[in-house]
Amino acid sequence: CLSEFNTIIAARRSITLTKDLDSGTILEEKYLTLKRPGNGIKPEFIENIIGRKLKANQKQGHTLKEDDLI
Repeated sequence: CLSEFNTIIAARRSITLTKDLDSGTILEEKYLTLKRPGNGIKPEFIENIIGRKLKANQKQGHTLKEDDLI
């Protein structure tokens, strides 16, 4: 059922940014938080995100996707 699927998606969380960051910023734990919905990088991959760089400027609250990272 589509409504059940949407509920499952909304209950998941994604890695998001805690502040505006510039292109080339190396991601640190202090820049990352978890928020709903889960349409971005899953929380279990946070250790793989720390230390990577942003491809472009991103705003606070942006949900990270693999395409955002170098």
